[in-house]
Amino acid sequence: MELETFSIVLYVFCTLFAACLGSFSNVVIYRVPNHKSIVFPPSACPKCGARIKPYDNIPVLSWLILRGRCRHCKAPISPQYPIVEAVSGLFGFLLCRQIFASNLGLLLMEGGFLRLFLFFVAMSIFVVSCLALAIIDIQKTEIPPEIALPVAALGVVASLILPDGAPFGAVRGNLEFLDSFLGAGIGAGLVLLIIGLYYLLTRRIGMGGGDVWMLAMIGAFLGWQSLIFVFLASSLQGILAAVIAIFLGRRQQTDSQAGLFRNDVAQELNDAPLPETTGKLAVPYGPFLALAAVEYVFLGHLLPPLWTGEWILVWSAMP
Repeated sequence: MELETFSIVLYVFCTLFAACLGSFSNVVIYRVPNHKSIVFPPSACPKCGARIKPYDNIPVLSWLILRGRCRHCKAPISPQYPIVEAVSGLFGFLLCRQIFASNLGLLLMEGGFLRLFLFFVAMSIFVVSCLALAIIDIQKTEIPPEIALPVAALGVVASLILPDGAPFGAVRGNLEFLDSFLGAGIGAGLVLLIIGLYYLLTRRIGMGGGDVWMLAMIGAFLGWQSLIFVFLASSLQGILAAVIAIFLGRRQQTDSQAGLFRNDVAQELNDAPLPETTGKLAVPYGPFLALAAVEYVFLGHLLPPLWTGEWILVWSAMP
């Protein structure tokens, strides 16, 4: 098979593989927050209960063919399903370019393709999990540890897939085991520290406990080196979203709601006749952590020259 043909096949396969992960993540998004099994029963229409056939479960394509409606009862199917599948497929395409297309020479080495493929699978699970957790946090204002913690453990294991030294050391995203292990611990620890300090100062809990699990997952896959960018980028993007929400006149959050800014103590006062407005915006932080993590995966290679000042040194040396 010619190299060009092989590359096309590889891109198509990786895109479809990630899109299928996205299709499965739609099941996870719905079932895990509702404490339902992700294995049984098989997927069915929530309105008429008709089982979804395999040919009606093809990512994106089936939704388009069915025009966004159940084949049996014609109930509408949320556009969230094809959007998640399409975005996941895009992640797979970009990861293929990053892992395979940039390291074609490694495919010829003994065991090279298998190592890169396993690394691709692990990274695909990570970015699709970021997307799924972001959607769950938006819908339910929670980050289930049943998702984040197993993926975090996978991140530590994934650091052992590719050797640390040359030539595999040049693969973008390849981490040493210690960097992954420290990333998980430091990521979770920093959130716990912020929660503790904020509570001591204000007697309020300013971040949800789910952010602990999510930062552990991000640190495990991206290493402790990524955490500065993830914290800064997520915070800035969160502030921007809050400003936009204020401009659009989004309603204030009540004490009975969960979110990024919430009063967990007041949530226990269920006998209150009316919920009291906290004056805080109901903006969950998880989606911005997920966004920053995905940005780091695909754009992180552009950051080290800026952080180390290499661009400034090169500019100053120009005549």
